[in-house]
Amino acid sequence: MKDNIKNDIIAFFYDLQTKRDNSRVWYKSVFDHFVKNGSVDSRELKSLGEVFWGLIHDGVLMPSVTPMSQRFDFEHYTLTEYGLLLGRDLEQRNSPCDYQCFMARLKSIIEEPLDEVIESYVSEAIRAYDKGCWKASTVMLGCASERAMSNLMEQIGSSGISIEEKNLFKSFDELERRITPVLNDEGKRIFKHEIAPTFSSLRRSRNDSGHPIKFEITKDEIYSYLTLFPSFLRAISKIKDYLIRKK
Repeated sequence: MKDNIKNDIIAFFYDLQTKRDNSRVWYKSVFDHFVKNGSVDSRELKSLGEVFWGLIHDGVLMPSVTPMSQRFDFEHYTLTEYGLLLGRDLEQRNSPCDYQCFMARLKSIIEEPLDEVIESYVSEAIRAYDKGCWKASTVMLGCASERAMSNLMEQIGSSGISIEEKNLFKSFDELERRITPVLNDEGKRIFKHEIAPTFSSLRRSRNDSGHPIKFEITKDEIYSYLTLFPSFLRAISKIKDYLIRKK
């Protein structure tokens, strides 16, 4: 059975609900669809059923509600609000649930080759998220963001701006004060509104998740961080590219 059958099921429901106005999908039609298109062998229906049940357990699918009786219909299913969000992001190739597409998009939207350390941490963040380990995913993504900022510091240093990297993690006001004089208006906007606040949130959540304190992060929060990370990395890449061209 295909490794990404889970995402294919989400995409199947998303297409029916958003483009064909069919919000009540008979469970048997799902099985028939994937057997007929060759994604699943008829001998693998039990495995397909396990994947289907897993999507219900994860809050992606739910039984539909019959219009007349207002009762759950356990033969027909629909995407939850969370499922619709996953379907939209899968369509836009920005879902951490689709590892290959997410990593390919991450590499395609930045101005430079993806740093190997960043790639390693983001990869583990996605895999931890897929297993429901929200704190572990947050720590890994926080490490990736710190590596990205450290790379930016190196580029800033080579541009003749003096700032100690250790101060980066203490005061964004100081960092912004030193870097903005060499940026154009677009660069200043990117740094102030796309880089600094995103990194601050990621680092705070990473620290809270990685220390032995009472702290919880929700699935929605880490999902938001993961889907935001490509834009954060692209913003850093733009600043670095500008500093290189400015030399």
